[in-house]
Parts: sequence; structure tokens; C-alpha cells
Amino acid sequence: FGNTLNHALYLSIGKHLGGALIMDGQIVMGKAGHCGAAEHMQLIPNGRKCYCGKSGCMETYCSMDALLNDEETQEIFFTALRNHSKAEVLRWQEYLEMLSSAINNLHMLLDCDIIIGGQISSYLTAEDIHTLQALCNEKDAFPYSEPFLFQSKYPEHTVAVGAVLPYIQKFLEQIRESEIF
Repeated sequence: FGNTLNHALYLSIGKHLGGALIMDGQIVMGKAGHCGAAEHMQLIPNGRKCYCGKSGCMETYCSMDALLNDEETQEIFFTALRNHSKAEVLRWQEYLEMLSSAINNLHMLLDCDIIIGGQISSYLTAEDIHTLQALCNEKDAFPYSEPFLFQSKYPEHTVAVGAVLPYIQKFLEQIRESEIF
């Protein structure tokens, strides 16, 4: 939905992580169809066990499941965080450290803008994005003076919208080819 972004990585942070690489304004599927699956990149060797069977995946440190305690909802956590609850502030800082490490690795590899979307994006503030950008810059071998981290403009239903986009594109291409309009 951003007309100015031709190259970007969309990182969806919800119960689980997901991602999509956008190059030349198109979603890149990759050779085996799982391009952008950053959730299973190893962040911590021999780290937390992931549902994929491996250990230390980004999923286990950067998803909403990794942030929230058992039976805790996003609303409960972010309300406590915004009310400056010490435990949630500390957990948020630790989470942002891990997330910034993951984002820095992705940014170093791809050298493109990164869009944070998914369930978490509706809870993020401009200060959160600024803090995350600053943490990334601290870790980056080539710190940027311009921001490369952005909050999604469309936080709701991004998975469904992303899943349907290739079909809509194909349909629109067929219309163009048939010169109906």
C-alpha cells in the first residue's frame, strides 16, 4: 500500500512471525515459495525450541507468543506497558533488543526498508518505532542517518490481504490483456 516503496521487507509480527520480500514493487516468492520466511532464521544457536523442530529461531524470540506470558493478551500487556508497569517495561526492552538484532541482520542482508506489520503494529507508538530504529542503528556496521524501519499503514488482516494479492494481480493482468477497458 506504500506507493513509494519498491524494495522492502514486510515483517508480520503476530502470534507467529511471517514475512514477505518486495522487490520492484512485486512480492518475491523465491525458488521454493518461502522467500521472506524470516521466522525460521536462527537468531540464537541452541536457543529456545521452535515449533519447526529447530532451536533459536526468530519465531521463538520475536513473535507475540515470545513476548506474552501464558494466558496474557496483547491488550493486557500493552495496557500495563503504557501504564509503565516495571515488569512489562523490562520485558518490552528485552523483546526490543532481540527484535532489533533480528531486524539488523535482515537489514544488513537486504539493505532495504523494513515494514513492521501484523497484530503488533496496532499497538506500536511512534516512540516504539524510534526506539527500535535506534537499537538497530547501534548494532549496524553501517548506521543509517535516514530511517529504514516503518510501521504498517494497514495493520488489520494483512495475512488475508497478502494471500489474495497474487490472485488479484493475475486477474488485473488478464483484464489488461483482454483489453476490456
